[in-house]
This record gives sequence, C-alpha cells and structure tokens, in this order.
Amino acid sequence: MVRLRTLCRHLTGTVCCIIFIIFIRTHQDSTSKIVDKQVTTTSKSHFSTRLEKYTIFQELNGPRQKTFKNPCHCMFWQKSDSGCFYTGCLPYFYLIGAPKSATSALWNQLIAHPDIVDIGKETHWWTRSAKTGLEVRNYLFRHSRPLLTLRDNSGINRERQFIIGDGSVSTLWDNSMIINQTYRTTHRFALPFTWADVIYEVQPDAKIIAILRNPVTRLISDYLSFDAYHSAQDFHEGIINATKTFHECLQKMDLRFCANLMYRPRIQIGIYAVHVEEWLRVFPAHQVLILRTEDWISTQPSQRREILKDVFEFLKIEQYPNAQIPAAEINQRMADITTTFQIWTSSIKLLNEFYKPYNKRLSNLLHDSRYLWQD
Repeated sequence: MVRLRTLCRHLTGTVCCIIFIIFIRTHQDSTSKIVDKQVTTTSKSHFSTRLEKYTIFQELNGPRQKTFKNPCHCMFWQKSDSGCFYTGCLPYFYLIGAPKSATSALWNQLIAHPDIVDIGKETHWWTRSAKTGLEVRNYLFRHSRPLLTLRDNSGINRERQFIIGDGSVSTLWDNSMIINQTYRTTHRFALPFTWADVIYEVQPDAKIIAILRNPVTRLISDYLSFDAYHSAQDFHEGIINATKTFHECLQKMDLRFCANLMYRPRIQIGIYAVHVEEWLRVFPAHQVLILRTEDWISTQPSQRREILKDVFEFLKIEQYPNAQIPAAEINQRMADITTTFQIWTSSIKLLNEFYKPYNKRLSNLLHDSRYLWQD
C-alpha cells in the first residue's frame, strides 16, 4: 500500500488518475498477469469496481444531455443550479487505425454524410496529449461547440442527428505513454492496461472502427512516410534489426508487452491480432467494426458502397448515397510505395514470415480467412 501511495503522488490529474486506478485494479484482478506468456482474449476483464471521481467525468460532473447522440454532459454543474454552465462531449465513434491503411479515404467518405460533422480527423489526444485541466476541456469542447452551434442555429432541433468522431489512428496500437508512465512510477517494465481499457471506462458505449491493411505493404508505406532515409538496403537492415529486437524481447516478456514497444521501422503496428484483442477484450463485439483496406480500394464501386452501407448501419445513421472516390485515386496513393524504390524480394519474404503467425491469429480471432492476406 505504501508503494501505491507513492505511485499516486506521482500521478497527477484526471487521466493520470485513471491510469492509477486502473493500475490498482489490474493488480487486484487475476485476469491480467504481466509475465503470463498467453494473452486471454475470450474473457472481458471488466474491472471489479467503478471509477468514481478519478475519471474524465470529473470534468463532466453533471447529467448526460440526451438531446445529443454524442455522449455530452453538463460541466461545472451543481444540483442547486438551474442548468449547465458548459457542455462537454466525447466522440460518438473512434476510427482507431491502422495508419497508412486508407483511413483518410474512409474518413473523407464518412464526413461527406450530412449528419457527420467534420472537425478534423486526428488529434491523437488519448495516446499523446491526454493531460489535465485546459487540455482535457479543450478536447471536450472540441466536440461540444459544433453540436451546440448546430442546435442553436437550427430551427427544427436536428441536434440528435449530428455526430462527431475521432479519427486518430494511433489509438489502435500506441500504448507507449502507459508503458513509460508505469516504468516511471513503479520501475517495472509492464503494460498493466491499454487505451482500450481507459476509453471503455469513460465511454462504455463508444463505437470502434478499424481498417486494416496487409501488414507488409502497410509497413513499406509507413517507412516511406515517416523514416528519413529511403533505400532498399536501409529498409532491409531496419527490419532485420527490428525483428531481432522483437524476438529478443519475447525471451523476457510476453507478446502483449513486446508488441506495444516502439521499433524502427514500426513493425509493431502490423501485429494486429494483439491490438484488436485488446479492444475486443473490453468492448462488446457489436461495438467494434473491423474492415480490410484491400476491400475498400477494390476497383468495384459496388464493393465500396457495401462497405459504407455497413459503416452507416454500424453508426446507426441513415444511409446516404455518397459520391464514391474513384478507385484509381486510391490505388495511386497505394501504388506510391513501389515507385520510390524497389523493395528487395528478401525483405518481402522476411516480413511475410514475421507476420504470418499473427495474421493467422487475427484470422482465427475474427473468424475470417481474408485476414491471412493471401490474396
């Protein structure tokens, strides 16, 4: 208990308090053993007690406003007052990733729907900017202000039909802040929980969307976008070093931890099975929609139309005949990975072998052989 009190003194603010409370619960719950080599994915490790004041709802301490689809609450509310001083809202849905997998193309089609308000795709607030005070309130106001404006400017009370989402593609996989915070406060390398746990605690009815691309082509595109030096040799040497480091990690830690470390190139993102398991562990399956990039960039417009139909149905909004992005435009963006330099065949072979067991694990998890990426 003394160690936990010391930890609490180091963890300041709303989101850090979430981390502290979940850390305590995780150590009280036998479902999350850091040294366990097997990751349990079938049982949901819902925490035994509810978060009380140590959540983002410390800012949203008033009743929920049911006139909005987004989860909006009164802020700075007191029972003796007649109404809300301010309204703060969380996203209605999260497009959590994966990066370089046509998330922007999908996002652009979603915001073309008249009931989805465009306030920008990515803030990376949870994974990189989740702090206290003004930053928390800015994130909440970011979603509430447009909804309030639409309500106030509409003569027919259409606010219930408008929704706002968060398209930060780091939310799927980037738990580095949690690992770093855990080490700073406990001097242990561990991943006691992920952002899936945190978001579920503050928003258990959130809708989660992920679009996944063949992890090999995704990694190549990612390398060209985020690494400074582009050459076939540099890429090959990078994946050799990254995969070696990853396998060395597995000798000491479990897969869940090692798949959440940072590597260059970023091989960890394509270990989708581990990341998707985290979201399905806490969220009900009907609140998680997994799509495949290769289906979205199909040359058949009807296939993309069916995907959009599924997404709108998932979001519980009316179908809308969106203008389709031409397949040639999407495919050109994807084709850029082959024009800068010619990837070595040995690099492709190495990556196929590396990702093969995790693709199989994902395929089994989703009961869908398409996620073997053998097409």
